[in-house]
Amino acid sequence: MKNLFLMIVCGLLTWQLNGQVIPPIHCTSATSICDSVEIQDTIKVAKDTTADEIGPTSCLFFGEIRGTWYTFGVNDTGNLRFTITPFDTLTDFDWALYRVDWANCTDIFSVPSYEVRCDASGIGGGNFTTGASGLVQQGHQPAVHLTTPALFYLYVTTSIQDTDAVLGYTIDFSASSMDLVPCNEIGIEEEGEMTMRIYPNPVEDILNIQLNSPIGNTLLRLYDINGRNVLVEPVNSAYFSINIAYLVPGVYVLEIVSDQGISRKKIIKK
Repeated sequence: MKNLFLMIVCGLLTWQLNGQVIPPIHCTSATSICDSVEIQDTIKVAKDTTADEIGPTSCLFFGEIRGTWYTFGVNDTGNLRFTITPFDTLTDFDWALYRVDWANCTDIFSVPSYEVRCDASGIGGGNFTTGASGLVQQGHQPAVHLTTPALFYLYVTTSIQDTDAVLGYTIDFSASSMDLVPCNEIGIEEEGEMTMRIYPNPVEDILNIQLNSPIGNTLLRLYDINGRNVLVEPVNSAYFSINIAYLVPGVYVLEIVSDQGISRKKIIKK
């Protein structure tokens, strides 16, 4: 009878785990945010004490206890703002925002300057929001002013005592003066006559490129943010892909040189 009870319990636990999508607890598997509003479901967030992305100088002085990693990119200049609103108004959420254009997210621990905004104010009483919104109130930090494209990682966590809380929330970027880089969507070229579509952007490994013009003498070049040429290859098709998995994360400039001129577009390598 005891063995039967244990089998039933194990089966229920297996069903529960298989039926839930546990949010990522390491930055290397962060969830990509591509729209102005991100919704975190009201499921239990995995507890983890082994991750070490957040260093001791962060305002999250307990480090990574129970939270979720996100990543997103911005191609335009302007002010980045976001607000975190909990589903359960008695739940206290803390967060830290990191800009890692030129590095891996695993470098966050050793480079304190990557943390550009952070809040762990521990607001009580319920009915509150938090974020880098620019609002002058407890739990809110200044907006992030951007003059260049950027790649961010955001860690959202709850305080230790909130282990039984409803851990759902929304992250709203709609007050920003620019849009996040959409998933699988790209705009037109920044320079030149040839229209160029690239996706996804941000990209992790395979970048797809589509050109609207006939292919003649066409060359692809890729430059890092310091102007160093990291890739050169001929273009033989209007639609093709390149593998950039070997490149370090950061902002790059993709250049297409043809008889029609030069077209350029910034890409973010995750």
